[in-house]
Amino acid sequence: MSWDEYFMKVAMVVAERSNCLRHHIGAIAVKNRRIISTGYNGPPTGFPNCTDVGCIKDKDAVEKHLKGMHHGTSHDLCPAIHAEQNMIIQASLHGVSLRGATVYCT
Repeated sequence: MSWDEYFMKVAMVVAERSNCLRHHIGAIAVKNRRIISTGYNGPPTGFPNCTDVGCIKDKDAVEKHLKGMHHGTSHDLCPAIHAEQNMIIQASLHGVSLRGATVYCT
């Protein structure tokens, strides 16, 4: 197995941590064959998980949240962030430089 195949498999495992009901995406940053940061898609810290409150993109939930509003879509209401964003945030929180790193994303 090549290193690229190995790191893609690790990104797939990271994706399993996602609490999104629709998509499970994982991202890892690698430098010198070492994983230096990981991330998966979902709401940021402090927001409820879709697995706990349901998906805002479901039709019934959207209608409930948009009732009385003139603008907006389900995408506007969804607080989830991308796996790549989460991976960058995690690196930043821990003082890890991503310069020169390779990102593997499912």
